[in-house]
Amino acid sequence: MDSRRAFPHRSNSDGTFDSICTICFMTIATTEFEADLAASERKHVCLDIHLITDSQRLMAEARRNGSQSGHRQTSFSAVRELVEARR
Repeated sequence: MDSRRAFPHRSNSDGTFDSICTICFMTIATTEFEADLAASERKHVCLDIHLITDSQRLMAEARRNGSQSGHRQTSFSAVRELVEARR
């Protein structure tokens, strides 16, 4: 794990815990015990650089389309679809 990277943890309603990468925004693990997330965090490798390029392109496209009010939601949804497609 890169010592500069943090993996925020999210507590889910079913009692499980998620670990989220702050670089590629993937949920990298879901476990019953929060302490078990560390193993996945040590092994995590972010998606390739194309994801960053794709997300920048999608955000620029949303701006060009004049989607100011829904810009963040539109770009986040599109980026999330890219992430899911590349898993």
